[in-house]
Amino acid sequence: MTNCVYTGNYEDYNGDPIEPLVVNYMSYYVGCRNSFTPGQMDRALFHYYEYREPYLDNLFCNNFNDEVEFEDTDVGLDRIHLQFTHPFETRFSTTLTNNIGEFHAALYEDELLADVRLLGKEPDFGFVWQDWVEGVTTYDMVLVRGFILKDPRPQFQLNGYQQLAADVNGSGAITTSDLVEMAKLILYINENFPSQSQPMRFIPEYVPHYYADEFHNDPFDMPSIENEPGAPYIEPDWVIPIADGNNGISGFDAIKLGDVNGSFANEPPINCQQTDPARILVESVPLDSSQEVIIRFAASGFDSIVAFQAGFHFDNDQLELVDVYPADLPGFDKNDNTGLTKLTDNEFRVAWYDTTLSSVSLENGKDLFELRVKARTNIADLSAALFRADSVLETAFYLLPGCTSPVVVEGFVEYDLTGRSSAATEVDIESTSNRKMRIYPNPFRSEFQVVVELERGGEGMLELSDISGKKVKAISVSLREGTNVLSFGDLAR
Repeated sequence: MTNCVYTGNYEDYNGDPIEPLVVNYMSYYVGCRNSFTPGQMDRALFHYYEYREPYLDNLFCNNFNDEVEFEDTDVGLDRIHLQFTHPFETRFSTTLTNNIGEFHAALYEDELLADVRLLGKEPDFGFVWQDWVEGVTTYDMVLVRGFILKDPRPQFQLNGYQQLAADVNGSGAITTSDLVEMAKLILYINENFPSQSQPMRFIPEYVPHYYADEFHNDPFDMPSIENEPGAPYIEPDWVIPIADGNNGISGFDAIKLGDVNGSFANEPPINCQQTDPARILVESVPLDSSQEVIIRFAASGFDSIVAFQAGFHFDNDQLELVDVYPADLPGFDKNDNTGLTKLTDNEFRVAWYDTTLSSVSLENGKDLFELRVKARTNIADLSAALFRADSVLETAFYLLPGCTSPVVVEGFVEYDLTGRSSAATEVDIESTSNRKMRIYPNPFRSEFQVVVELERGGEGMLELSDISGKKVKAISVSLREGTNVLSFGDLAR
C-alpha cells in the first residue's frame, strides 16, 4: 500500500487479481481516511448488538431498562447514545438504543445525569441538512404562527411536546424568531438550527407523565419541579431521580425540533382524506442560447390553502436564474419565500404560508410566482432543465388542519424578452384592447422593464406613479408593432 494506492499482486481463489476498494481500507491507515466508513460503522454496530451487548447483559446487573420513544407514542428510536453519570459516584454507564428504542444500563445511584444524543449517519456521527429538515414543513410554521397570535382554533392550542418542538432557537419561549429559523432551514438558507447541537431534544419521560397539566400548559415554566437539582429539566445538567429503573416511565421522550405536527413519526392529521399528490409541470418548449423568458407558475385547485412548499431541479449549467417575481399569491416575496443558496447544486426551493392564517383561494390560472430565466446554451426541452424534485424539498399544499391538497401547478413561458414568439396568453391590464403591458419587477425601487404588446406602433408616454397614486415621472417612448421591451435604469437621475 502506497499513499492509499494498493500496489500488491495478490490473487483470489479464482486466480483473478485482487483490486480492493479504497473505501474498505482501514480508517487508521496512514494517509488514508481519518474516520470510519458507513460500512465499517454498520459492521461495528452489528458486532455490538450481536456480541458485545449480550456479553454486557450477562456481565453486569442492568438495573435500568427502558426506551427512547418519539414524544408520547410507542415509536422507538434507534441510534440514540445515552451516557449516565451520578452526582457522587465516579462510575458511569454508556449504552445505545436498539432498533426499537430499547436500552439497558447499570445504575450505581438512584439519581443520575443523562446525556442523550442522536447519532448522525455521517462518518463522524454528524448531521446533514436532510436530518434537520425531516418533518419540518411550512404547515409547522402555520401552527407556530397561530400559537404566537393566540388563535383560539383547536389546531393552534399546542401541547407541551409541540411547544418544545417550536422553540427551535432554544430561547425557552416561542417567538417570531423561531419562525425565521424554520423558514431559513426549509429554504436551505441555513443547513441547521444554529443554536442547536442536534436536530432532536430529549426530556425525561416521567416529567409529562407525572406533571401533565403543567407540562402541556407551559413546558418552559413548571413550578412543581423548578427547585429540583439542575432545573429546568430541559437542560443537560438536570438531576433525574430514578426510583425504579424498570417501571416503564424512566426512559426519554424525543422531540424533533421544528416538527410541530408530529409528521416525523408519520402521524396522520385528523380527519384527512387520501388525495392525489400535488403536481408541478413545466412547459416542454425549446430555448435558444441567450434567450430570456418569463415562466409563470399558474395554479389550479388552489382552494383554501394555508401553506405550500416545493423543490425544483434547476439545471444551473443550462439556465441562469435572473430574478423571481411575485404574482397573484398574497404575501409572496422573493427574499422571504425562495431559497437560492443552492442554485450551483441545481436546487431551487419555494416556501410560503399565509401569515393571516385565513387561508387563500385563487381562481384557476392565477399565478403563484414567476421566474425570469436565461438560457446559457441551446435547450431542447425546458421541462428537462427545470422540474419538480421532491429530493430537493417535498412538495405539498396544506389545508387546515394539516391535510394536503392535490393542487396542480403548470409553468408556462409567458413573455419572451428577446422578441421571440410565445404561444401563451397575455394579460390585458388596460381598458383598451390594443395594449397589453407588464412590468418586471412590480413594485420596483429603481430599475425595471416594461413589456408591451401592440397591434400598431406609434409614439407614447409612460407615466409612473408612487403607491399613493401621485405622478412622479413621465417618459416619452417610441413603440413599434408587436413586442416592445423597454428597460429603465435609475429613475432618480
